[in-house]
Amino acid sequence: EWKFLSDASQDPNRDIADAAIYDLKAFVQRFLDAPMRPEALFLIAGVRQKKGDVKVALVDYLRLLYEYPDSKMALQAKSSFLEGVNRKFSRRLKPAASELVKTPDSDSKTERLALLVEKLAQTMEDTLYDPSVEEIRRFQIRFPDYPKADKIQWGLAQLHEKAGNTGA
Repeated sequence: EWKFLSDASQDPNRDIADAAIYDLKAFVQRFLDAPMRPEALFLIAGVRQKKGDVKVALVDYLRLLYEYPDSKMALQAKSSFLEGVNRKFSRRLKPAASELVKTPDSDSKTERLALLVEKLAQTMEDTLYDPSVEEIRRFQIRFPDYPKADKIQWGLAQLHEKAGNTGA
């Protein structure tokens, strides 16, 4: 299954790439501890980037970096993120975006991902609004008993406010 998913994500046919994203996302959700999970996250981000969903891909690269900072894919994710930032972000936001790739030293995956969603809400204004909201909601579903959930919810509220989306 993994070989098929990996090959499909590299296919230039847009329909096959769309199907690959769907299947890779299912793989990532189903196999939380699979050794191929970092590579699957990287492939998802890469396909999204090729399709033009650059902002979503950037947040995907960050998630991989924070969730698996010691994986072989982390350095590639960091590089891909910074390349995307250099192409898509204004000069004013580049320093803040560059700070996002500095992962915390925590051994706790949950704490690292919590810090990611907090940083996204605080530093990226509304530049990465939609993918940041998606990432925060993914975190809330994955870690419903997180003891500092109020901080995550507050970050989400700040993100909505910065985007002028107070009714969300």
